[in-house]
Amino acid sequence: MKNKIIREILIIILLLIIIIFSMWILFYDSFSENVEDIISVKYETSDNIKEVIEQINFDENQSLENSTSDSLLKSYSMNKEDLSAYASDKSYESGKKDPFSENSEKID
Repeated sequence: MKNKIIREILIIILLLIIIIFSMWILFYDSFSENVEDIISVKYETSDNIKEVIEQINFDENQSLENSTSDSLLKSYSMNKEDLSAYASDKSYESGKKDPFSENSEKID
């Protein structure tokens, strides 16, 4: 008799656990815990930056048409002859992080 009562109590407890678990699964979306709404931030460039970019683009187009030295964006290139000229002046030393620097460390 005592065994049967304990078995019935355990069955009732298991049924309650199953019911609670199934209710939790069904209503999971409605339980909100510390939900934060994410607000996106839109970056807008300021007018002076837009003007500088337009000036750079304009200067690039002008430098393609005719070479002007007053542009905001300048590009330089060096070829083998330039490097050999700097090496002969001892102002260029290959194998350094910054080959034109006087106190740069050698790269192994």
